[in-house]
Amino acid sequence: MSKQDTTRRRIQEAFIEAYASNTFDKLSVRQLCAGLGLSRTTFYKYYDDLYEVLGEIEDRLVSDLKAINRTFYRADFHKYKDGQPFDYFYDTLNYIKENGKYFKVLLSAGKGGQFMFKWKRIIKDDFRKKYQQEQIVIKNLELVLEMIASAAIGAYAYWLFNLDIITVQDVCNDVLLKLSSDFI
Repeated sequence: MSKQDTTRRRIQEAFIEAYASNTFDKLSVRQLCAGLGLSRTTFYKYYDDLYEVLGEIEDRLVSDLKAINRTFYRADFHKYKDGQPFDYFYDTLNYIKENGKYFKVLLSAGKGGQFMFKWKRIIKDDFRKKYQQEQIVIKNLELVLEMIASAAIGAYAYWLFNLDIITVQDVCNDVLLKLSSDFI
């Protein structure tokens, strides 16, 4: 990782830690830089403001989720009904867990910025592509896609905040796979 990438990542990590315990309007570049031992000049070399830091974090997470799920539309839900692992959901859950500190903050009430909308968009696009590929016509498609995306993110969030209560297998097989296959 280059020095620039390392500095950007340090700024993002400090931002997410500060954002976890404060509302966005209580954050400041000055406080962030003081906590990092970084000059504000250095901060402004990388970012215009804190909104840009938040946006870059959101965009990175969403881009990674999109890459993880790029072949989702080809998955055959019917062959997974016997409790077999479904890579799409496992890979997504593993990524969420690996980046838990970011997801926990962005999925907390009132802290999501545009993150939820961006994430919903890629989930809806994945299902839209799946329905087109399988030539499935659904009445009120946009409403159904919104329901699926909202429920999926809700399940991911519940799992993340309750890792000791619900297993990855339960989330994949009992929630996400059933939710997905209900509309196929």
